Amino acid sequence: MNANTLASFCKEQREANKDEIPDWLAEVVNTHDKVTVGIRKG
Repeated sequence: MNANTLASFCKEQREANKDEIPDWLAEVVNTHDKVTVGIRKG
């Protein structure tokens, strides 16, 4: 399965379940939030 497809599916499940991944999905995938910061030279 494509990683972007799986990420999108997990995001949809979180939105549908009030920011919680269903138990059946949590058993097979590990999720975490990724924080990124972008800097531009001025």
